[in-house]
Amino acid sequence: MPPPVLAQARRAELAEALDVLGVDRQLRHRLGVADMRVAEEEAHVCSQVEKVLRNSGATLCVAPWSGDLHSDHEAVGRAARAAASAVGIALWQYPVWMWHWAMPDDPRVPWRSFHRLPLAPEELARKKTALRCFRTQIAPLEDHAAVILPPEELAHHQRPFETVLVETESR
Repeated sequence: MPPPVLAQARRAELAEALDVLGVDRQLRHRLGVADMRVAEEEAHVCSQVEKVLRNSGATLCVAPWSGDLHSDHEAVGRAARAAASAVGIALWQYPVWMWHWAMPDDPRVPWRSFHRLPLAPEELARKKTALRCFRTQIAPLEDHAAVILPPEELAHHQRPFETVLVETESR
């Protein structure tokens, strides 16, 4: 699948998943930063996230974990940390790829700082439905047989709880 077509498919999949989760379309903000280019645009991402946080009156910022060992996730995590700090609100970061590479005693992971947030059965059902929207990542593509999120990786994202690193900022 050519990169522009894949990018369009991924945007559509994300929109579909957000619909499943009930995220109001008016509250969505696309920055248009290219895949694997977020670190290059980190200052822009930070300023835009800070603007959204300030204008919305948010009391919590949730972002990918800055230690996830995926360059885009790390850059977004750093940008969110800076934006949340500038606004003076709490930051929760969630791992995505950590489940793929980390072992229970991995010193790169601040295990004691992570918290479990239980999901109600209906929340878990919605989450599983939303995960199925990401067809280009969970099923083989016509021109690429390997899947990005094989079943054993996807299993980490279908547990009856979320795992978040909780950071607070007091002003």
